[in-house]
Amino acid sequence: GIIQRRRSTTALLLCWGVAIPFSVALPFYLIKEFHVCNRAVLVACAMTPTLLPFRALEALFGFSPDSVEHSLSNYSIYYSSPIEFVFDSATKSPTRAAREDVIRKGRGLITNVLSASVLLSIMEACSYEPFETHDSDNPLSPSRLMNNLLAALLTCSTISTGTSAFGFVISALLGRLTMD
Repeated sequence: GIIQRRRSTTALLLCWGVAIPFSVALPFYLIKEFHVCNRAVLVACAMTPTLLPFRALEALFGFSPDSVEHSLSNYSIYYSSPIEFVFDSATKSPTRAAREDVIRKGRGLITNVLSASVLLSIMEACSYEPFETHDSDNPLSPSRLMNNLLAALLTCSTISTGTSAFGFVISALLGRLTMD
């Protein structure tokens, strides 16, 4: 494998003492430093402290897919990308994206952009509260639950849009297949 001494004291200290705290703290610092207010960019920034600790632990404890540790190139591709690549089981290298894959990913991106746009338009027009909350003390009121459901759908939709955009660009420009 690529990592020779997993779970050593040095590896544990680097993972728990440097990589994870850094990946969690850095986005908040950057958001504050660059005065980021755009919700889409904030959601993208939230991906880093969510994904990187899991990837660091995956590397530390050896839970990455077999093909990833076949070569330094595969290892670098896998751990530097927010999107997972599909690896060929025979050659242990990233699978080439066929034209049909790129078209399918493009259609998926368009569908995601449209659904996110519709939800965002609805939510933005009502100040993110399409259902009036008469009983503000009751956290389980139907109107509050519906507002929260729509906010969750919007969040899911924007994350799906970002993920499908990454997948489409990687497939179209680099010619590599990514997981859906």
